[in-house]
Amino acid sequence: MISGMPENKLKLMERSAESVTPGHPDKICDRIADSFVDECMRANLEIAPDKMVGRMAAEVTGGHGEVYVTGECRIAGAETDEDLQAFIRKCEKNIHSIYCEITGCQLNHVRLNMVPQSANIAAGVDIGGAGDQGVMIGYATNETPEMLPLPFLLARRITNALYAEALNDPSSWMKSDGKSVVIMRNGKVASVVVAIQHKDGFGKEEMTQDLLKRIVVPIVGYAPNRFVVNGAGIFSIGGFEADAGTTGRKLIIDNYGPELQIGGGAYSGKDATKVDRSAAYMARYIAKNAVAHQVEGSEKVMIQLAYAIGIEQPEAIIAINDKGVDISGWVRDKFDLSPRGIIEKLNLWRPIYQMVCTGGHYGLDHRTSTMLDTWTWENIDQSL
Repeated sequence: MISGMPENKLKLMERSAESVTPGHPDKICDRIADSFVDECMRANLEIAPDKMVGRMAAEVTGGHGEVYVTGECRIAGAETDEDLQAFIRKCEKNIHSIYCEITGCQLNHVRLNMVPQSANIAAGVDIGGAGDQGVMIGYATNETPEMLPLPFLLARRITNALYAEALNDPSSWMKSDGKSVVIMRNGKVASVVVAIQHKDGFGKEEMTQDLLKRIVVPIVGYAPNRFVVNGAGIFSIGGFEADAGTTGRKLIIDNYGPELQIGGGAYSGKDATKVDRSAAYMARYIAKNAVAHQVEGSEKVMIQLAYAIGIEQPEAIIAINDKGVDISGWVRDKFDLSPRGIIEKLNLWRPIYQMVCTGGHYGLDHRTSTMLDTWTWENIDQSL
């Protein structure tokens, strides 16, 4: 079994998962990092649409009115330091706009420290090699239409609903920073925990009943036995005012929740030559298609792809389903796992990354979603 534990024992265990809103400080940093990737992609498509010359690796830390960005890049059309600085100034304006959109507040200071990509790394990537090395994980399960573990999916739905309410309804008492935890016992949701930033003047009981009625029950389907809202009491101070954030610090939330192992690399801030991102998306695509097509009877599938920097093909392909069957031969036969092959298959060389990092990298229902042109790795290929 994928988990290393008999399935009947797993069903008796408590299962839990958490999620955070896009207004959480860590996710604000992820989105800022991905705004750099999107600008890199726009420049590439405008100046050299038939080539993949852009590179971006942006790391962001923010808190208490300030943002610091450092990393490496190569920007199409930026031949001089002056050109690079013009690109960076454009990205700086984006940072202010993103923060204002999410929080309704202004940043006091942005510090940028971007330098050209290392020539050593570029030498291996320019000939088609992987832009980084490590192990990337993909997973899919038939437990839900979105092919994600149920507690994780419910936790994400709750935080996305909280954020949508805060962003789209000016009259709402909710603000953009929040978290959720869903705990399941014997197949039922036993407990839900929500922390949501709020405007002044609203009582805890009022907020609890509103959340239960308008968000938790519609998503879960019933009232859980236990529902905790803002366990520390008042949560009127949130976001960068209360806490600091860093790119990639919500790795498990970006992946599949705590039931599954993950790779070591974050997604946000990286262009698609970095296999930390592109091969992870491809691994999800493979796993989802293996379950959809029931390859060797698959109901759950775990994929691992291991790469060496500068090398085109993965060093290892590990693909196991819930029956314990090795389906790596099917993976090798059906998919081009070179960085360029992945980028072309999933159409990753375009400015989509702020969008895909905001509400969850995975989890579309391929039968009904209208967003599969963007989240291409959530598609099912009927020709396989």
